[in-house]
Amino acid sequence: MKLDYDAQDDVLYFHFRDGPAQSLKEVEDSVMVELDDDGEVMGIEVWSAKKKGVLRQLANAVSH
Repeated sequence: MKLDYDAQDDVLYFHFRDGPAQSLKEVEDSVMVELDDDGEVMGIEVWSAKKKGVLRQLANAVSH
């Protein structure tokens, strides 16, 4: 798994697999899941991650 954060757009991205995504599904407000042809998760995007406090929560979880 790879983790990327775009500070300019405030988007946190969890990358699980390489390849072309076939669909993007909003599973919760500002949380998008990228799926492949078989419906398997390839990545998860969290929009407004800093604004929603997701970055802080993630930092706290990894530091403990």
